[in-house]
Amino acid sequence: MGNSSTARLNREEFLEIIKNYRNHGRDTAELEQALREAFPSAAGDGIPRVDETVAELRKQSPVTEGACCLCGVEGKLLGGVCEKCFLPWATKIVEDKIARVRKNKQREKF
Repeated sequence: MGNSSTARLNREEFLEIIKNYRNHGRDTAELEQALREAFPSAAGDGIPRVDETVAELRKQSPVTEGACCLCGVEGKLLGGVCEKCFLPWATKIVEDKIARVRKNKQREKF
């Protein structure tokens, strides 16, 4: 623990780790908080946060019974997908939306 040369992640590495966690259905709230603390200048760019948007999507998704459209498991569905598939599915939807917002903001600059 006395090693003074601690490894630091850059923003892209942080984002890649968060993406991998989400793709495996893991909670990323603490990682996203650490990212905001490590890179505060990037937090105020007016682009919605993934975790907040996924939570909002969860609230808006209708709860039904049936077969998951992604994995086929029977049971309770949120927006047509099972609980196991919801986080990766919703994250992909939100990340695509955020990418479009960023692209549009870049276009506005020119």
